Amino acid sequence: MGPGAWIFSVNPYKNFPIREQASLQIGAQIENLFNHPNYDLPNAIINRPNGGLIQNVRQARRVQVSMGAVIEGGGHIPDQEKR
Repeated sequence: MGPGAWIFSVNPYKNFPIREQASLQIGAQIENLFNHPNYDLPNAIINRPNGGLIQNVRQARRVQVSMGAVIEGGGHIPDQEKR
């Protein structure tokens, strides 16, 4: 990373109960939340016209959304009724 680099990332999520031991989890992973430009290192070849210049910017904001089932407990499956 170049000069003044900083990245603020958050991972919020929310659980929605479905049953007693199961819930639906919806979340997001957000990298570089404020979309701050993170500059690359300056060009190290100084005997060229672009020597010492910063010509690239690193990754912009990235968002990934997820959803999944959360099952609590020891995986116990209740017995079916006996016939």
